Amino acid sequence: MGKCLFFGDEATTFTGAETICESYGGSLISIHNAFENSLISTYQQNANRFFWLGLRRQMPAPVWAWSDNSTTNFYKWAPGHPDSGSACTVLSPAEQSWHSADCNERNPFICELPQAKPCRDGWSYFNYTNNCYYIGKNRTFTQADAYCQSYGGYLASVHNNPENEFIYELARTDKCANFSMNPKYLEGTVLLGGFFAKDRGFVSRWLDWSTPDYMSEMSCYKPGEKSEQTMLLLAFPAGCGACEADRGNWLTVDDDRSGYDNCSSKMSFAKFFVFFTLLYCGAAQCPTNAVYVEAMDKCLLYSSQVTNFDGAAASCEKFGGSLVSIWNGFENNLITTYQAEAKSGWTAYYMGLHREDRNSEWEWADNSTATFFKWAPGHPSAGANCAVLSLPDNSWHSMDCNGYQAFICDVPKVSPCPDGWSYFVYTDMCYYKGENMTFNQAEAYCQKHGGHLGSIHSNMENAFIYEMSYSVSCYNTSAYVMGSVLLGGYYSREQQKVSKWVDGSATDFVGMTSCYEGKKEDAMIVMFAFPINCNDCGNFHGQWYIADDEPDKTNFPNFLCKAPPGQAKEE
Repeated sequence: MGKCLFFGDEATTFTGAETICESYGGSLISIHNAFENSLISTYQQNANRFFWLGLRRQMPAPVWAWSDNSTTNFYKWAPGHPDSGSACTVLSPAEQSWHSADCNERNPFICELPQAKPCRDGWSYFNYTNNCYYIGKNRTFTQADAYCQSYGGYLASVHNNPENEFIYELARTDKCANFSMNPKYLEGTVLLGGFFAKDRGFVSRWLDWSTPDYMSEMSCYKPGEKSEQTMLLLAFPAGCGACEADRGNWLTVDDDRSGYDNCSSKMSFAKFFVFFTLLYCGAAQCPTNAVYVEAMDKCLLYSSQVTNFDGAAASCEKFGGSLVSIWNGFENNLITTYQAEAKSGWTAYYMGLHREDRNSEWEWADNSTATFFKWAPGHPSAGANCAVLSLPDNSWHSMDCNGYQAFICDVPKVSPCPDGWSYFVYTDMCYYKGENMTFNQAEAYCQKHGGHLGSIHSNMENAFIYEMSYSVSCYNTSAYVMGSVLLGGYYSREQQKVSKWVDGSATDFVGMTSCYEGKKEDAMIVMFAFPINCNDCGNFHGQWYIADDEPDKTNFPNFLCKAPPGQAKEE
């Protein structure tokens, strides 16, 4: 069905049920085929009672219509129904049939509510992979990769035909490419986050560390000179150009990784993992006295003082926020509900809703036009240009902007880590990059500030550390240059893995080692955090270098501290 259903146990009239559903941003349910009818009935098959549906007879013409204005194309009336004296409809789950009913009867009800979006605005969700996708434009390979990672993702990897087809449909263009141009400049070419190995004839690696287990058909393939080539997905119509590329074919290009600066219409592509969003919500931190509303992913501050509208707006701005905006009935209910958690004793609160005068449109504090309203009867009044949320009736009242009321601020979330530290939701840990110390000095420094030299336990964590330590300059291979970061582990030459971490955590992960020339059995681990393909060793994001130096003699330009939130300390 692809629907979110809410079964309301409270018996109420048809109009009362409609109002409750609308307050959650939905409507009484509509049913359009026998499968839906059977499935909905199954959820309440043991209930010996009736449930309001959204079907009502519109008068004066005796036409049955759904309250969500969807097409009335299916009926499941019980024998003898509908009768001439009843104008509303209930579902009998036990019979899987519909009965006409007096609209003033009191029955439980079924709401159809909007589905929560697993992806942020502008991203597209693909349920086959449970991932979010975004199409961007006009970036070099390096810029596109950095952009994607700033949102918690990577340039896209592709692992099967359905995913490849989904990307094609997202990016497709009706224009036919001119293959006499360099393909990286063509509208309809999509930059992927992987590399093609010339010697293997297959994908060598993906930037998101996923397994190279799929490759689409290649178009106009030329071996090129480089051992690794950039990959593009072709999203223009089949049969375009001399290659007659089919939909979703791939093309390899023998470019420099940074050689896309003049690409005016090239499309970059990002793939964002849904669980990042979920983890972020669960780990959100709000300023003191603010409450976290998970379903809205917002921190709300319910004031304990009263002031006029301008004073309320100024107070919110001091916290880096603004008076709250409300965009649907679901948010309206949530904001009312969380007032109890905030332990604020007021019954009416300024929102950001206001207008210049009675002839102007209502706007929110950020000057966006209001599209949802929950006015109480008799409101808004002609002479009132501001609005408050009234908790007793969960509705909005207009009022004079000079009147004194409490207020609700929408304030930014705060990091659970001190200033100077970076928080990573995937590990729920804080990270700090220090400079110019030996191994022993760096470990002592990290301990003094609540942690240890950093340990790494997954590809995700390794990639995060690479990004926070990234140096744009390209250096010769050495553990002692600006683009390298000392970690808190020892590498076993014999076992070819981490032998121990100084924080005592499990040795359950090993990064890609680069130019390993270590002779000691337990050698220090340094991450390369400069651009890929800088030299013969730095061919992968976040590769490790094994250093044979004595831990108390060699100064490293950068080192990484890692500490739990609450234990990490400022300088």
